[in-house]
Amino acid sequence: MMTTTQSTAKSALGRLVLTAALTALPILTACGPAKEASSKGTQTVEVHLNEGTIQMPASLPSGMTTFKVINDGTSVHGFQIEGPSGDKQVPTVEPGQRASLVMVLDPGTYRIVSPADAGKTEGMEKALNVT
Repeated sequence: MMTTTQSTAKSALGRLVLTAALTALPILTACGPAKEASSKGTQTVEVHLNEGTIQMPASLPSGMTTFKVINDGTSVHGFQIEGPSGDKQVPTVEPGQRASLVMVLDPGTYRIVSPADAGKTEGMEKALNVT
């Protein structure tokens, strides 16, 4: 036979479990789209930097994107992307080195620049169209 103390303890435990579940539900729901995006896969884009040029596609599909930034030049360059999804950057990449930047791209027009070359090297700016 259950005592009043045991019944109260069981009831309190049940409320605690219910509260924990209801508290975790929004967090778990918020994690849903990220899992869905990763199941679709991440696209990888190579970006080659050289004196005066940023070589990469002019358009990409929207979604999770990893930019593999490669400095093929003889001086320090960088990679910055600005647009509808916000701004992210790898400020400097030494000659012969690589860096990565991961970003979810929403549709729109983005500006790609080399922050290390600001005002120094013409051509270190590019437009990216995301569909």
